[in-house]
Amino acid sequence: MTTRTGSRPRFSAPAAPVLARTYAAALLTHLPLLGILLLPWGRSRYAGGSEALMGLVTLALTAAVVTAVVYAPALCARVAPAPPDWLPGRARRSVAQFRRRDRRAYLLVLGELVVLYVTAQCLGGLAGVVRPYVRDNPAPVVDAGGHPWDFHHGNFALQAVVLYLGICFATTWYACRLRGRVTGTHA
Repeated sequence: MTTRTGSRPRFSAPAAPVLARTYAAALLTHLPLLGILLLPWGRSRYAGGSEALMGLVTLALTAAVVTAVVYAPALCARVAPAPPDWLPGRARRSVAQFRRRDRRAYLLVLGELVVLYVTAQCLGGLAGVVRPYVRDNPAPVVDAGGHPWDFHHGNFALQAVVLYLGICFATTWYACRLRGRVTGTHA
């Protein structure tokens, strides 16, 4: 439960069972996001895709992330309902009411989402540094069609999975924190 010390709310983390159930559900429902992340010609110019294709995949990735964030509270309400305000049909409406009622608290939860999303991007970048998916091609580039780099699909997929796990956690945390704020509990 959130308590007040003066005018500042004290932080209270989501309950582990709610967080675990919501994370498991996010891993299943956000699979289209993983599919987009696994498209090499959309995230890397070294994979041989055109600029137009990269733009389309980037747009699809942005849409998938925004959709995951918008529907995360409904997903959380489906796997961890807390009557009367946190039910599958009411969660998004309850979030909108909470946002209007306490904008500062909502912005703090939204800020946590942004920090976790940026952390997921940094972890994906770290995976790309530890296991780079583009390396210099060891074979001599003799013909005109040869590429000076070697694209490693396994390392690219590893980076995509790290990004996916982090983004799923960010949306899960966001939904569970909103659940706690809307219902006043963290159980």
